[in-house]
Amino acid sequence: MSTAEGIGAEQSQRTEHTHAPHLEAFDAHGVRMTLTVPAAPDEAATAAEVIRRLALETAPRWERVPGTVGGTALRARLLDEAGLALDGLGFMHWALSADGDVLASGSPRPQRAPEDGADPFFGEAWRATIANDDGLPLADVALAGTPGWHASLAVRRRGDAERARLVAVLADSARLADRLAGQLVAARPGEIERLEAALVDDGAAALVIAAGQEPLVTEGWPLGGQAWLASEARAGR
Repeated sequence: MSTAEGIGAEQSQRTEHTHAPHLEAFDAHGVRMTLTVPAAPDEAATAAEVIRRLALETAPRWERVPGTVGGTALRARLLDEAGLALDGLGFMHWALSADGDVLASGSPRPQRAPEDGADPFFGEAWRATIANDDGLPLADVALAGTPGWHASLAVRRRGDAERARLVAVLADSARLADRLAGQLVAARPGEIERLEAALVDDGAAALVIAAGQEPLVTEGWPLGGQAWLASEARAGR
């Protein structure tokens, strides 16, 4: 499970005032989703309704293969499309989750707006906790922070006991994070090193925790409390 805390929807770039983060939770086409925005409750409810309608009316056309509805590919697309919808509504700061996967933009508590546009980051980053099946926290990661640049976290698991493997991937879209996490969690011994190079090429980063092995942290994974910024990761491609 991964969870995200804090979100920001700032409708105006000229004001330093923001609302406290407001959480909306709902089911959309078999996927449990949450939306957090620092906006007035009625604005947050309106945004949630747009996303719910998007899922109910459009998602059935995305995945027509039996067995894929409610799967990781569907929820990844739901996140990406919902993120674009929030951008279109004028929200700069927000965080979405879909059955534990996360997509975020901006900050849960934006502090100021950039005056000259030279520094698009303002406010603190979103934080997500990566936990095992028993709910024990394994890692904490900060992401997003740059309004308009999406940051996604996908966590995948397979096996149990001595064969257990947990993979967490950070990428600039939910679909990319889902694809890379699926490849890593299914990789055979010796393949992870090859996939690590592909992660760097895609501007993504990963944490791999396997039973009986030292955790693997790929290039670009945020350490020491640093935030993973999609804008910087994409610039490094």
